[in-house]
Amino acid sequence: MEVSRPLQRSVVVIGAGAQGRRLAYMWSSRGSPVYLVDLEERQQQEALLYIQQLRAKSTNDGTNWGEIMATTPNSLESLLKDAWLAVECVPENLALKRKIIMQLDKFAPEGTIIASNSSSYGISEILDGVNLRHSKRALSAHCYWPPETTAIEIMGHDETDPSFIVLLLEQCKAHGFSPFHVKQSSIGYIYNRIWAAIKRETLLALSEGVGSPQEIDAIFKDVLKTPKGPCELMDIVGLDVVLDIENHYADSRTGIPPEPREHRASLLQKRHVQCLRGRSATGLAACTRCANRNRRCSFEWMERAAVSSNNRTLISNRTDHRPSPPTDSSPIQVVEVSLIPRQQNSMLGSPSERSRAEEDASDDHWYGSPTPSTPAPVLNTDIADWLFTMYEDVFESVFGSWLGNYSCPFVFGEHRHLENSSNERTPIALSISISSLCRQFDQWMKDLEAQENDVASDQAPTQAEVKKERQIDHCLNQAIQAFSARWLPLTFESPLHKAAQTELIESLWRGLRKDLIKIINRPCYRSMLCLFLFAMVPIPAGISEEEEDNGIPAQFCVQAALQHVQHLRARQRSLEFNGSKVCPISDRVAIMTSLDQFQINFMSMESIIYWAALTYDTSSSLTFNTKSLLSSGLLGWESESSWRLVKTCTDIFHNQTEDWRLRGVIVTEENANRIIAAASAWKLRVWKVAAVLKEALREGHEDDAVHRVYTSAVDAIKQFNVTYRPLLVACERRIQFLSQHTKLRWYEVMLHYHLCILIMIDAIETARRTDILDGLIITRSEAEGSTMNCLVFGLNNHFIIPQRKGETEDTFVTVPLLAIDPYPHHVVAAVRLLWLGTERDYETGKLDLGTLENLQSILLQTLDLLPQTSKSVQNAKEQARLSVLRKDNSVPEL
Repeated sequence: MEVSRPLQRSVVVIGAGAQGRRLAYMWSSRGSPVYLVDLEERQQQEALLYIQQLRAKSTNDGTNWGEIMATTPNSLESLLKDAWLAVECVPENLALKRKIIMQLDKFAPEGTIIASNSSSYGISEILDGVNLRHSKRALSAHCYWPPETTAIEIMGHDETDPSFIVLLLEQCKAHGFSPFHVKQSSIGYIYNRIWAAIKRETLLALSEGVGSPQEIDAIFKDVLKTPKGPCELMDIVGLDVVLDIENHYADSRTGIPPEPREHRASLLQKRHVQCLRGRSATGLAACTRCANRNRRCSFEWMERAAVSSNNRTLISNRTDHRPSPPTDSSPIQVVEVSLIPRQQNSMLGSPSERSRAEEDASDDHWYGSPTPSTPAPVLNTDIADWLFTMYEDVFESVFGSWLGNYSCPFVFGEHRHLENSSNERTPIALSISISSLCRQFDQWMKDLEAQENDVASDQAPTQAEVKKERQIDHCLNQAIQAFSARWLPLTFESPLHKAAQTELIESLWRGLRKDLIKIINRPCYRSMLCLFLFAMVPIPAGISEEEEDNGIPAQFCVQAALQHVQHLRARQRSLEFNGSKVCPISDRVAIMTSLDQFQINFMSMESIIYWAALTYDTSSSLTFNTKSLLSSGLLGWESESSWRLVKTCTDIFHNQTEDWRLRGVIVTEENANRIIAAASAWKLRVWKVAAVLKEALREGHEDDAVHRVYTSAVDAIKQFNVTYRPLLVACERRIQFLSQHTKLRWYEVMLHYHLCILIMIDAIETARRTDILDGLIITRSEAEGSTMNCLVFGLNNHFIIPQRKGETEDTFVTVPLLAIDPYPHHVVAAVRLLWLGTERDYETGKLDLGTLENLQSILLQTLDLLPQTSKSVQNAKEQARLSVLRKDNSVPEL
């Protein structure tokens, strides 16, 4: 029969999941409409947002995008009337796929191609026992991970009309796919079938003791010039998944040798092994799967098993000299002189640890030399562990929640883990570790650089490379410890201990600032994080003004970190995905795999790190009055994709939660964290518009420009009040039933949002723009009240932290939320603005003396709970004390 050309006809995609949304993106690239069908409205909206994100990242400026409409299956029959292609992308459930294919065959016109995207079941297997009206138009169209991996395999069955295959091959190519015709029915199509044979022979060779995993990977990559070897690739998905796939082949075909499956099954039974190699592509001491599961990697005992079977050693004598990222339990050496006698300082290591530190200081010159007269102290391991625990439990719990799929607009709605420890596809974590993210991404970029320079992955790094990596890793660990040191006084009781911790806090700050010079011109994401963290470390009260001025200031560190981001993103623009590996755009041969998780990891990680950097950039431009480096200022910020995506995500969230605002919401942990995270993203947009308004006032722009950004600020505040405030209030009513981390996140988003409004109004008042200020009187009053309520909340609610070993008999210590606020500088700013506000209202008669004293007492209690070793906290307390004295006429007005 004659098949009409489909250029002006539609495509129907069944299933708006990970594959369906990507197929909708591809099939809409030539202007044709695409209907995305899914039962869940939320899935539809998330798919549309994701497609918008893909289009924003597209480098094809001339693309004529077609309209994509999401709908439910209720209108399927009418949608199919004008469709030339219908593709099912439902989960790998054979019964479900058969049901969908039968429905499509029932409603679609005779000339409509019906395709299955299944990776597990060929079209012949799906149609086995199924009676269709027009079976000749049914076929398989298996893609991998478009648009990064564009391969698509077209396979028919015995009755498929060849003209449909020709047409689909033609249109796939026109829409950006790389089509391949599978000419015979084949389990695994083309690529996966060949890849299955490689996996099978690899496992067989390992079971016979022919070679070690490293040796097999090394020769494979050397001969075929591929970025990864078969053991590395199998480790990414896990050998339990490999076994399941191999069992499917064995059930469907004859002649599959049992030895590889038996060998893999025995490994699982004996040791619960999930990987083959002792090192993953990330450079960690175990593969990602083993590291995530806290299991010993299988490499060592697999080697011993091979030795026992053949009575000979198969382990390569080559050692991997690449430095592994230090674990949280690694003691960090502080290159400063201790002024406290060793026998009185329990925070310093034992004499044996001290000797090792002295040896390291003489061998590893990368972290600087200690003062010759006194050896450098070493942190006690318990102290080091405690500092890392506090960093993760407090800072990353808050900051990490701003990077998850409920907050970061670049991964909003994503339903995958960044580092999945199983083959299941589960949501991106609510709270993402920025330090782990930076370490992971740096390793990938390092592997890429080696590939660009034709350096074999098993080639030992040079001494200079080892030194550079050690410097960066050491500095990051120093930054984490210096950042967390502010909380050490929470676990000390005796005056002796307080003196020791004060000395240690100053030593950590000095050591970190000194070592920053070694990494400040070495752009990578770990050094970026080092610089950001140092900018957030409170300057110790014992640091003199002269010493403070003689080093790198916090503001400079933020600017340097942002320049690192710009440099790294410029490099990444020359990259593309090739199967499971990121590689430069070139003709380099690479194995393409179906390991789509690795590709998602790279894209998601890069976007999340950029969002983290944008958060610092926006905060810095508001608080330091600096120009934003990653985002435009007054002219152009609203048109940038980042801020437009935040607006789109807010619109989607508003629609999804309309019933919650109308009928009420059951405040569970999940719902509360979803609300808080989504509000955090909009909070950052409010910070951005406030920073832009300050810029307009500071630089004396025309009134039209000032009023335009002022209107944007008012609109942003209104949006927060409409979409988020009712839900955050609902969370507050249920707050005592929520976990301490959720309480901390709620407190932070409420405090930071209202503080932003106070900072913006303070800038307007400083510029003496009464014409604008008059319209914000109620807004300021509400913001001051809400900020004060946040501080009271922080005083009255508590957080349980681990007690340092050997301090007391208690395992944990309970402290007010304010005491562990990771942003004490924001609390200090809030106290100062509220103090001014209370004095203003008292002078104008809005407050009586008793109310004033009560409010200022709350502010003083707040300052007393912040890190007392902080210079800014001490300065704020002194200013408050002088203010009280002036009020009492005890000292003259200055």
